[in-house]
Amino acid sequence: MNPTMHAIQYAHYGAPEVLQLATLPLSAPGPGEVRVRMLAAGLAPFDTKLRAGLLRTYFQLAFPKVPGRDGTGVIDQIGADVAGLQVGDPVCVVAAQLAVGTCAQALVCPTGQVVA
Repeated sequence: MNPTMHAIQYAHYGAPEVLQLATLPLSAPGPGEVRVRMLAAGLAPFDTKLRAGLLRTYFQLAFPKVPGRDGTGVIDQIGADVAGLQVGDPVCVVAAQLAVGTCAQALVCPTGQVVA
């Protein structure tokens, strides 16, 4: 059985009603990456405008999209070639602008996107 997690996502542009709870695969970090068990996620006006489709002229989304750019959590898994971070470290996360967002139970990201 593959491990899963819950996340909020949307499959097309629209009002807040397009947001849905989804069950997604729980990914393992690769080299230079960590997996953060998210404890809190923030949504900014950018996320709202992106979801509503107001920025589609400037940003092309891959659907479904998990929103959220920043958040906090605890590292629960570390990939190869990671230095200076350990499992159990509390961190702040800034997800890549158009990548999987922070409105999920976990987020895999490069170490450059987390800070203790």
